[in-house]
Amino acid sequence: VKYCSENNKRLIHFSTCKVYAKKIGSFLPKDHPLRQDPDFYLLKEDKSPCIFGPIEKQRWSCACAKQLIERLVYAEGAENGLEFTIVRPFNWIGPRMDFIPRIDGPSEGVPRVLAYFSNGLLWGGPLKLVDGGQSQRTFVYIKDAIEAVLRMIEDPSRANGHIFNVANPNNEVIVRQLVELMIEVKYCSENNKRLIHFSTCKVYAKTIGSFLPKDHPLRQDPDFYLLKEDKSPCIFGPIEKQQWSYACAKQLIEMLVYAEGAENGLEFTIVRPFNWIGPRMDFIPGIDGPSECVPRVLACFSNGLLRGEPLKLVDGGQSQRTFVYIKDAIEVVLRMIEDPSRANGHIFNVANPNNEVTVRQLVELMIETYVEKYNQDQNVIELVTGEKEGLLRLPCDKALLVDPKFAPYVHKYAQDEDAFFADYAEAHLKLSELGFAEA
Repeated sequence: VKYCSENNKRLIHFSTCKVYAKKIGSFLPKDHPLRQDPDFYLLKEDKSPCIFGPIEKQRWSCACAKQLIERLVYAEGAENGLEFTIVRPFNWIGPRMDFIPRIDGPSEGVPRVLAYFSNGLLWGGPLKLVDGGQSQRTFVYIKDAIEAVLRMIEDPSRANGHIFNVANPNNEVIVRQLVELMIEVKYCSENNKRLIHFSTCKVYAKTIGSFLPKDHPLRQDPDFYLLKEDKSPCIFGPIEKQQWSYACAKQLIEMLVYAEGAENGLEFTIVRPFNWIGPRMDFIPGIDGPSECVPRVLACFSNGLLRGEPLKLVDGGQSQRTFVYIKDAIEVVLRMIEDPSRANGHIFNVANPNNEVTVRQLVELMIETYVEKYNQDQNVIELVTGEKEGLLRLPCDKALLVDPKFAPYVHKYAQDEDAFFADYAEAHLKLSELGFAEA
């Protein structure tokens, strides 16, 4: 991706249909009428969400990695003008597309579904079906798929910047952070160190209930809105909504941690913080932080109150937040550290459901408190349409450039990547010995 962007090369990236994973309709009761609604089963390149099962279901790791690469490609196009086309193949079949174990492939390998069943037929083995074989597949002959890709190559004016499902419905039967965390996981696993990994509540992204009509009774059913560590799916918006890149990267790391525990015995605990608040948890632009950066929601509104600026709400501020005071959060984490027998191998939401409010309720409470305390005029609440949700929301790295202590390192590592990894490995080793070694 970097090479194509820097050298003005066009990129045709082959991804997978697995980035869609589950459909909204699959979570509804089997006889529910909305399962027949195209909005709940049709996979659209620019609209369908990416819904993965909970982290302990390791089958989604490949799809999550593919999704993250798609988001990197799309972001490079949006930010730096990379010409790209993303191809999502749906079960391409034909000669030389797979292998039969012990005939033209390794005996220990597992081929894809068509070759897998062919192998069972040839050797007289049982044909195993998961969940009665109710999942669906859309098959495309390889020559048809190649023709579709050739058209994308020949007509860049229509293909650039787009994602294409290459399927036949009639046949339906952030990279550096990733590398750093992979080093951390590998180190802990190889040295028998316990890993407490801090992730984010953003891995859940959307709830099933958010896709239902606003007055639908199932929106009040806990199965459709309650976020459970071991059961809730991870539902991201479509690839063009860049705000999900951060959450996707975090989810992939969770999957790597969980897989390392399952495969190699890594002792781990995953922490998912929900809006921890308290002293020194954020900054006010231009006061105790850089003026060009955007803080998180509480500090963002505090900044607006102090400056008398409009407080902007996306979609009327109907999204919800669950706030936890930092001292309470620290107490929870300390209990995980002190009691590994109960915490190892588990994921924990660190949240307080009694402090759950909509963003609009939060703004109204902050305005009321501010007016009462400082006798100031009430701020204007400005509404922003939901179309803005695609904005990229990532921690601001620009802050490092204006800090005189960090700036030299930024310039050093920009010129010498090997120096970064050497310094990181040394620093991480010291931190691990101090903070992760068991008593």
